[in-house]
Amino acid sequence: MHDLTLKLPFENNYFNKIVSNNVLYTIKPDKRKFVIEEFYRVLKPGGILVISNIIKGWKPIRIYSYHLKKDLGQIGLIKLIVKITKYLWPTLKIFYYAFKIKNNSGAKNHMFVEIDEQKKLMQEAGFKKISGNVPTYATQAILNIGIK
Repeated sequence: MHDLTLKLPFENNYFNKIVSNNVLYTIKPDKRKFVIEEFYRVLKPGGILVISNIIKGWKPIRIYSYHLKKDLGQIGLIKLIVKITKYLWPTLKIFYYAFKIKNNSGAKNHMFVEIDEQKKLMQEAGFKKISGNVPTYATQAILNIGIK
């Protein structure tokens, strides 16, 4: 386990790829630039960073309803009702914890990213060929890919 706000315990140009999913929003905004710079430092030339995070204003219900609509088209109404019933308790737990995370965003633990924040941090760190913002999680998160 390592604190990402500290220098990573790897040599320069160590990794070919780094994937970071829903990590940056747990780091205070004033430390995020350092984290992305460390990712850049430990990536080999031509290395790839893939990063995705929930954005400010995200709504868990949008993710859930997106998947319900998708399932409805794929498996039909009857099977969807069976599936919803089967997974009702885990779904309620997911919404409970999503609510806790979302409502804690103004506190010390979670500060969700601005739409262009990841891309800007990657540019400032020196990444090239940075993708545009790719919406994920039913447009409730942003994914960017950059090459060192």
